[in-house]
Amino acid sequence: CETNKQGSLRASTTVWRLPAEKTFAITVPVEPVSKFIDDKIDILKVDIEGSEDKVIQELEASGKIKQVMTAIIEYHWLPERDSEYAIMKKILHRNGFYLTALPGECKDGYQDILLFAKRVRHS
Repeated sequence: CETNKQGSLRASTTVWRLPAEKTFAITVPVEPVSKFIDDKIDILKVDIEGSEDKVIQELEASGKIKQVMTAIIEYHWLPERDSEYAIMKKILHRNGFYLTALPGECKDGYQDILLFAKRVRHS
């Protein structure tokens, strides 16, 4: 995989995913996901290369997490990011989601985890 090209599938929102010699920055406009939610969401797919926990935190802070019925989250777990993963799971749980995690490929010091969050009660 080429990590030093725009649009690379190995690109990330966080620098820890890339070797230092291949890291460069591109500035892009960012909008909170909650801005685009004004009604019930049946399925929210989250795969944003390193900022999944921030999206879940923002959805809870805005109150829009109550509109989400099911979330499928691809999370890139590292031992040093375990607390972020735990916080994300706590937020989902306290907002009425039942969680199922499927471990994926372990590579480059991190492991992909596919987290399914299905609402069992409407908050």
